[in-house]
Amino acid sequence: MFHGSEKAICKPCSDKASVDTCTICGNERQCRWPGTARAACEQCSNPRQPCVSCGEVRLRHKRTEDGSGYLCWACVPPIIETCTSCGDARIVNGRIEGRPFCPLCYPRQPESFRPCTSCGTITRLIAKLCPRCRADQMIREMVPDELAASDARIAHLRERWFQGAPSKIVYAFERGTVACTLITRVLTAPSLRTHAYLDQAGSEYQTRAVRSVLIDHGLLPPRDELLARFELWLDSALAEIPDPGEQRTVTQYARWRHLRALRRNTMPSRSGQLSWRRLEIAGIIELLEWIHTRGGSLVSLTQADVDEWLTGGRRPFLHHFLTWTARAGASRPLTAPRPPSGALSPQAMSDEERWRLLADVTSDPSINPHTKLAAGLMLMFGVRAAKIVQLRAEDVTVTDQAVVVRLGQEPLVLPAELAPAAAGAASNRTAPRMFVESIEQEWVYPGTRAGHHMAPDTLNTRLRAAGIPPRLARTGALIALAQELPPVVLSRLTGLDISSAIAWSNAIGANSTAYAAAVVERVGMPLPVVLH
Repeated sequence: MFHGSEKAICKPCSDKASVDTCTICGNERQCRWPGTARAACEQCSNPRQPCVSCGEVRLRHKRTEDGSGYLCWACVPPIIETCTSCGDARIVNGRIEGRPFCPLCYPRQPESFRPCTSCGTITRLIAKLCPRCRADQMIREMVPDELAASDARIAHLRERWFQGAPSKIVYAFERGTVACTLITRVLTAPSLRTHAYLDQAGSEYQTRAVRSVLIDHGLLPPRDELLARFELWLDSALAEIPDPGEQRTVTQYARWRHLRALRRNTMPSRSGQLSWRRLEIAGIIELLEWIHTRGGSLVSLTQADVDEWLTGGRRPFLHHFLTWTARAGASRPLTAPRPPSGALSPQAMSDEERWRLLADVTSDPSINPHTKLAAGLMLMFGVRAAKIVQLRAEDVTVTDQAVVVRLGQEPLVLPAELAPAAAGAASNRTAPRMFVESIEQEWVYPGTRAGHHMAPDTLNTRLRAAGIPPRLARTGALIALAQELPPVVLSRLTGLDISSAIAWSNAIGANSTAYAAAVVERVGMPLPVVLH
């Protein structure tokens, strides 16, 4: 019942009627005692106070029996009674004719089902509506009819949402997520449909769904999201350098060394490409702070200072920066060791194990086609996950005779075992979007961000769940291919960089004792005895 009335009213209508200006904080919110001089929002009418039981400052739940203070929600025990259906002592979720039922048993009772007041479907209702009608009502509240009529793109967006799962939509609204309130604000005001506004409207996690759905429907231009986030981080990091001259020097270096290469890249940036760049810039800033505490500067930096800095266990990413500053005249000629590069490891899967895994994965109906295709490319051709997720729709050609994948300069014809997986992956390119799945037009492995492919780490996680260790599988395949193919052919077919192909070819040469020992260890053969 609505306060002050004898008429029955549902909760959504009651919430709308209770919106007023809080007399305490001045914000327009749902208030207690709306329309009176005592109107106060929930936050102001129920302030946080120390709980007399646990002592924590929390929201008040109820006053103690003696009236000396308040108890928080955590310290008030829930109502626990014997469930009428299962007989267990559980929290009471609902009552039917006065009989208590637990959260597991109440939804199963026929008495808890009612006909929907909109479509007549008999089910468990939400505000007198079935989940489907309630979800549609929430979407219309978020995107009203007049707003949908103002722009065909917004109308198409709303129609796509009507096809979403009701449980997902209702759950998002009940949680009061940032996306639900942000999307209405952005759609209503075209001036707010900018990346700059979304950057300050919330964290990347909170605004990702809104940004992606706007890009998918042409309401926002696409951008390299990870690169944009890196540029924002770079601006804030460089602003911490107190000396204007040194700040200008590091800024010029970051633009020359990092931003120039990232902006020329035709592929979306990957997190791995940006993590080491953040480490390098952060290490440079730490070095400048350290030398300032000793009364020096970048110009007065000596080789002894650099050596002392590096021996203290600091970040070793200084080689390129010191070389560049010396060439630009911003510091003395100084040297620092290059960051250690990962050497080729001879540890790998045997050929028999790779073929067994390939057969297991391709014959398992529970594994989706995308994972099967990735497993085949990695087990047979040694393609890394970062290269697989960059496959575009145009790179996979499916015909009645063969399936062709273009990883490098030359097309690669896949064996018959991978043909169904490749065809399935190429035809099912759906990506999760706000409330619904959206068809990605460009990538075979779409990601959660619009215009971005799947993260390589995500694909590696799926491969591990299927029983495939990516590093060992890839190494085993490259060792086998490098024995049979020249480096140029290997590079052209698999997209492997020519320098890496040459390195693999050299690493498994006949005179490579490391590789020979690894082979012996894998097959379990005794080492030959050489007599002198």
